[in-house]
Amino acid sequence: MKQLSLAALLIFSVFIFTYKLDYEYFFTDEATYNESGMLHLKGQYAKLPEVPLLGKYIAGITGVMMGRNLFLLRLPYALMGVASVFLVYLILEKEHGHYWGLLGGMLFTQSPFLYSATRRVMLEPVLHLIWLSFHLMYLRFLETEKPKYALLSGLFIGLGMATKIPSTLLYPFSFTTLLLYQKLAGEKIFDTMKTRNLLKAYTLSVGVYVLSYAHFFSKEGVGGLIRVAHSTVDNYIILRDLKGKTHLVGSQIFTKSPWWYYLFHIREKYAPGHLILTATGLFAALTKRTFFTLYWLIFFSFILVFFQLLHVKAERYISSFELPLIFLATIGMKQMYDFGKKYLKRYTVIVLAAVVLVTVLLPRFTYLLNVKLTKYNALYFFLDKNTNHFTDGNRTIIYGSVRSGRWRFADLPNKPVITRKDFDLKTDYPEYKYIVFDRDELAKSKTNLLYDFVMINRKYYDYADVADLDVYIRKDGMMPKDVYNST
Repeated sequence: MKQLSLAALLIFSVFIFTYKLDYEYFFTDEATYNESGMLHLKGQYAKLPEVPLLGKYIAGITGVMMGRNLFLLRLPYALMGVASVFLVYLILEKEHGHYWGLLGGMLFTQSPFLYSATRRVMLEPVLHLIWLSFHLMYLRFLETEKPKYALLSGLFIGLGMATKIPSTLLYPFSFTTLLLYQKLAGEKIFDTMKTRNLLKAYTLSVGVYVLSYAHFFSKEGVGGLIRVAHSTVDNYIILRDLKGKTHLVGSQIFTKSPWWYYLFHIREKYAPGHLILTATGLFAALTKRTFFTLYWLIFFSFILVFFQLLHVKAERYISSFELPLIFLATIGMKQMYDFGKKYLKRYTVIVLAAVVLVTVLLPRFTYLLNVKLTKYNALYFFLDKNTNHFTDGNRTIIYGSVRSGRWRFADLPNKPVITRKDFDLKTDYPEYKYIVFDRDELAKSKTNLLYDFVMINRKYYDYADVADLDVYIRKDGMMPKDVYNST
């Protein structure tokens, strides 16, 4: 029975992570990692030197193998999500038993930011799989003191470092939780054997991280490593983070993210019941301060503080502190279950199952049923239908995400669709049958000649709303020659 229920969870995970996998447009960073990864495999390292290499290599390999099939490009990452569900199950099953492991795995599939991050060619799916592998090995090291688990923990720290910079937190986190474990277990603080094994793990992690740059070093040498160091400092400390980056939060434009950035997106994505259940589980977990509870609370605190201190935040970062919240929420629900079993007796299981169903599962299934093609994917099918598969000679110009737009339309013959942002330069705008504005990009700046041209000559265009894109369609035979290039 246990094997069947676990198999059912994993099959469900495959379904939920692959269902309509290619509906979301190819996000800017996906295109960037895909392109840079394929260049890295060829020994070209000019793009994104500040980002560690492992995640980009994986994106490059999928790009080489899967070509431009968006479903297949994302499939390895969705399967990483399934593997992560299994690891969540293993960690919780070891501590609290089979059914609580199943619940934790289910919560992983239903967490909105983990769900969206797992279904993209991004660093997060790789990172979370590595982090969970680290936690599985490190918890076993603390319990058994076996050196092999310490070394495996070090291996995954190194792989995490080779994937994304937040993995540096695993060093202070592991040291802090080692001291906590020793104190709660009544062991001698800085126990020589445990400390020595942890130091060996750290040494191995550094070796793994350095090894990830072997191919880079063979192509770029010492000068390349110096360039990586400078680029990392510039992008994460000096330029991008301190000076900021233009981005939208709702309808407002910021260069530095407001302190409430994550709260805004949590409110947008979480169903009220799911949010209440998670918060209640978090507080209930703290009523029983076991090492396992404190372990995940400390990890949550490290991750939350790290991402909150960033001046430029991103919605997908929330997925990283959803990860420990899954464990804390599961622990909290077990606490509520134990309390209810003691005082409510026979109805406890029914009540808890009903709460989880109504507050978590039903809203997510409703969301899945309403998934639609987004932005440039939707635009592709709109134009394909209206241009007889891009063969009628009509052209399209897009003011939007250059990388996402170009990636989606790059393989079309004769380049009937172009994406640009440099509209301070004039061109023959009326020659384009379709003029498209990405609302998110337009909200950042409407001071461009293309937008001015369309607004001045609005009577010559029909309008279509295509998945948050404003599409203006030139009326046949309506536009006189004297409006060409006029603004």
